[in-house]
This record gives sequence, C-alpha cells and structure tokens, in this order.
Amino acid sequence: GIPKRPSQDAHRKGPAPKIERREEDMYLAAPSGDVVNTIYVTFILNRRLVTAEIPAETLLLDDIRTRENLTGTKQACGEGDCGACSVLLGSSREGVLTYRAVNSCLVPMAAVQGCHVVTIEGLNAGILTPIQQALADNGGVQCGFCSPGFVVAITAYFLNAELLNVDDLCVAVGGNLCRCTGYMGIKRALRQLVQRYPVAE
Repeated sequence: GIPKRPSQDAHRKGPAPKIERREEDMYLAAPSGDVVNTIYVTFILNRRLVTAEIPAETLLLDDIRTRENLTGTKQACGEGDCGACSVLLGSSREGVLTYRAVNSCLVPMAAVQGCHVVTIEGLNAGILTPIQQALADNGGVQCGFCSPGFVVAITAYFLNAELLNVDDLCVAVGGNLCRCTGYMGIKRALRQLVQRYPVAE
C-alpha cells in the first residue's frame, strides 16, 4: 500500500499545543481534489514552537491569520506596499539572533524554517508597551488598522539601531501607511520615543 506520511505530532518537541486543521483552513485543500504539494516547517511563533505540514505556496500572512488565528497582523494590499502585515522575523547570523521587520504577505512559509516569528500579539505584554503608549498619548492611533504594523516597524528599529534619531526612525517606518492620522501624531510619538530613549538598550 501507499506509505502514510508521518503525523504532525511525530515532529513536535516540547509542550507546544497540538496544531489541527480546522474548517476555516480552506486554503489547505485543493478544490479540484488534486494532491497538494506540501512542506514541513518548524519555527517559533511568538513564545511557542510550531511544526506543521502546509501547502508549499502558503504565505506567512495566510498562515498567521488563518491557521494560527492571530488577526492582529492585518491583510491589506497584498503587495508589500502598506506595512499593515508587518511582523518581526528573527534569524541567526554568525551566531547572533537578529530581528527585522518584514511584510508577511510576501514571505513564503519555507523562508521561516528555523526562524522566530513575532507578531503584534507576541509584543503585547498585558499592558501597553512604551511604543504603544507613545502612539496612544500623541494621537498616533485612530482606527487602529495600521497600528500593529507601525509598532512592529518601530520595535525593529529599536532592536537594531545603536543610536536613535527621529530622521532615521521616520525612514524606518516609511513603508507603513496610515490613512487616518495625517502622520503628525505618529511623528510626535516618534520624537517622544527618541527623546526618552536616546540610546537603544
């Protein structure tokens, strides 16, 4: 007979919760009934290890929102132009773990193998982070749709910059679009953050 593929649990380590295919995982099925080309990926999503078998063409945004049900990462342009789907992608470079903001709508799941993916849910800590608080205090949030992407982009800048300045921080969030605030509230928040934390710590 045809050998069975190994189960998902056979590849799982540690106490990570069981990952199951749910009814909403419609993108996992081939409407024509054809065999779907799948891959196995193992990565850390926020604070837990994930191992899953998924269609090879799956994008990180689709996996985050559909299979993982983490909807803080927004689906918008689908072309990497608005920043609403931004997440942090951590990978090891010469033995050092570094993080960068990426547009998850452009990242194939194969590219996150062995990486650490941090969504806005992973940055939340029960209370507002200093970045979130600065945006809220300075009128940098209105409808909130773009806010997760801005928080991720600002966080990535803080993680990587040795010295902070407003101009560089504005460039770092230049790929994030906001249709509500007119950007002045966001700029006030960026200025406040740089004044309060002049050196990345």
